[in-house]
Amino acid sequence: MTGMSQTIPDSAASAPRRVEDSTVVRMTPARPKQGSILRITVRPAPHRAPDADTSAMVRPRADTVAGGVAWTIPRPDSIKPDSLTLPRPDSLRLPRSDSLRPSRPDSLPALRSDSAAADTSVADSVRGRIIAIRATLFGEPLHFLPADSGTFVAIGGVPVDAPRTVRVPLIIERAGTAADTVPVQLEIARTAYTMEKLAVAPKFGQAPDSALAARIAREQALAADVSRRSHVTPRLWTGAFTPPRESRVTSGFGNGREFNGAVQSRHMGLDLAGAVGAPVLAPDRGVIALVGEFYYAGNAVYIDHGGGLVTAYFHLSAVSVAQGDTVNAGDTIGKVGATGRVTGPHLHWVARYGAVTIDPSTLLELTPARREP
Repeated sequence: MTGMSQTIPDSAASAPRRVEDSTVVRMTPARPKQGSILRITVRPAPHRAPDADTSAMVRPRADTVAGGVAWTIPRPDSIKPDSLTLPRPDSLRLPRSDSLRPSRPDSLPALRSDSAAADTSVADSVRGRIIAIRATLFGEPLHFLPADSGTFVAIGGVPVDAPRTVRVPLIIERAGTAADTVPVQLEIARTAYTMEKLAVAPKFGQAPDSALAARIAREQALAADVSRRSHVTPRLWTGAFTPPRESRVTSGFGNGREFNGAVQSRHMGLDLAGAVGAPVLAPDRGVIALVGEFYYAGNAVYIDHGGGLVTAYFHLSAVSVAQGDTVNAGDTIGKVGATGRVTGPHLHWVARYGAVTIDPSTLLELTPARREP
């Protein structure tokens, strides 16, 4: 089944509107930029029972029992005498008598919970209730949770090189009825990035040898595993994100990087000024998922905030937490340093939704998450 949808800007969504036959989807921001976090709010259309199909009140199923056909029988109170359609006697085929065998109890076919059986087993008071909303954005699953006034909310990440438009099919699952597919088109704004020229130690400006390349690959795999596992961690973040340091930005997110005269990478984080030993604070609730000393990142801490969201903190001079610790906003997790590939002391702040790296400053625009009892 395919449903209708309305994609409306955040400013217009605040006005009351009557939702009759369509699902309403709100994007915040209405047109997200490349490399940003995005909140998606869905208000599913009210469930409407389908018209009765009296011609299909008695119909065969694909499975068979004892050489015959298994029939789906309607509830007695739903049968109208003038609407029954029964098979003609000459169309019934019975198994041959010599093919009948008494069946052992443990050999009887299991009952299937197909759509026809589900229709007769779901109570009317439950039928049509939202079970789940499923979708993916840039290859990462979205985790919709119930919010206020019958809405469901999820966040997702927009890559730095995202196209101008992307289609997001929403699958709305309801009890006792077929899933509804709602097509949504997301409009994405371009972000202007610059090129930065930096001077670092010669070893950081050269191509790594095989041993070093293997080390870098192992470290990247550890970080990727944290992002994968964050999708199965329950949401811990509250949405009231605060910066890990109240200081100026020394290098923006997404800018190109030229090290010692050679273009090598894109800056996939936000650099915040700080002297060696200055405290670094957790921006929101989460679990310490990884602590280590890495070639490029130096001393680093990764926080799994749950629901697909991870933040990380690089180049630390000291670490104040251990893997498995739970932290809240404002807890000290380490100190500013100059370890790894750096030009001087600072904090490199990273944010990822799954494998999509985003500008961590956009987390500060999220509003507190509502938790259902």
